[in-house]
Amino acid sequence: MKNFKILILLNLFIFLTSCSSDSDNNFENKQNETISSSNNNTFSRTESNDITQLGNDEQFQLFINNEYDLIKNINDKEALNLIYSDNNLTEDELNTFYSITGFDSESSFINYYNSQLELLRNLDNKYNFNKYSQEELKLILINALEQFYNNSLVSRAGPCERKLRNEMVIIAAEAYAAHLACGLADLSVIGGIICHSAVVVWHAASNDNAILDYENCIKK
Repeated sequence: MKNFKILILLNLFIFLTSCSSDSDNNFENKQNETISSSNNNTFSRTESNDITQLGNDEQFQLFINNEYDLIKNINDKEALNLIYSDNNLTEDELNTFYSITGFDSESSFINYYNSQLELLRNLDNKYNFNKYSQEELKLILINALEQFYNNSLVSRAGPCERKLRNEMVIIAAEAYAAHLACGLADLSVIGGIICHSAVVVWHAASNDNAILDYENCIKK
């Protein structure tokens, strides 16, 4: 099967990567900007569909929890990094990807991700993501994700822990925006499978790098 370069996928959301090295102050400023920008928009939808409430939406929380568990439970970081390191996702690497993420076949991954895409379609119907610019969408996602990561890292309060949390929030926002860029149709063609799989690989590898940075930080 033809190779698909992960870097090509990442170009779809390169606009999201500029904040990866932001300081904590810049991160907090972006959150405030998100709220201000969204409140200044004129919404044709009901108040319950206010995009600033995305983080409280049960379907969004379910999507986040599913992705968080998927990535957390990857059982072979060495194989993950090998897939990520060559910037290609081949058919053999897809089979490895299914295995290390806990799926016994391509069809089980497709079934899982079709359920995730159904959640995203429902959210898109509520909040109409296409009405926002790429930068606005990233800021919205960062703001919506903060509470989840605050809760998941609740016992960690030092500067190294805060840096880890902020990095993971930004990585997750980039990944979820990339899933939207891959399209919300059911996974019926190989291009869609490759695209969403590559995002998961990138998300997991980026999280792993953030954890390595954290481990180095606490040694200082």
